[in-house]
Amino acid sequence: MKSIKKSLESWKINLDDREDNINFREDGADEEEQALTEREIKDTTREKELADERRRLDERTHNLVAFAESLEEKDKKLKEKERYIKLGKEKEKKDKAKRLKQERERQEQEGDGLVF
Repeated sequence: MKSIKKSLESWKINLDDREDNINFREDGADEEEQALTEREIKDTTREKELADERRRLDERTHNLVAFAESLEEKDKKLKEKERYIKLGKEKEKKDKAKRLKQERERQEQEGDGLVF
């Protein structure tokens, strides 16, 4: 009976040791799980921040493209206006030259006495 009692006591100590070991490992696993959860939360937050940043960059890119297109359109209009102005100035010069020529011819005719 004594040996059975001693054997049972030994089993109990062994079981208590194993239970302590399991509890210790469970605590460690809980801490690891908590650390992983915190890391997942940080990763998720960072992913959201990156997605927001990508969206902002896409928006800025879109705005810059629209602005560049607007500038190109304004540049075309300015070039067209410059062309019209240049054509207008050339026409003005031609008209002035024509008037001067007509005036000279008239003066020459007056000098020759051919004016009626």
